[in-house]
Amino acid sequence: MLYLAEKDLYKEYMGMDPSTMAYLSSITSLPWSVKILYGLFSDNVPIMGTRRKSHVVIMGLLQFVSLVSVFLFDLESKSAVASMLFCASLSGAYLDVIVDALMVT
Repeated sequence: MLYLAEKDLYKEYMGMDPSTMAYLSSITSLPWSVKILYGLFSDNVPIMGTRRKSHVVIMGLLQFVSLVSVFLFDLESKSAVASMLFCASLSGAYLDVIVDALMVT
């Protein structure tokens, strides 16, 4: 989802070489490989009495905060940027699972 923006950030603004870019991009794409766990978690762990709505709100806020922090704060550290993009990717994958579950029901 964020692949092109992430690639541009790493290459143009942070001046990374292709091997480092590939390594960090693989870290940020890890949350998409365990999507089944998000479905099991959201179905079995209700938060504030709801199974999906509260998860959507929490993950939406996490994605917003992580992407805005990459934008607003001039993060020089590769690990800080990768962790923020990891959080954004995690929340995006989680939201994808929940929205798919809402479409089925």
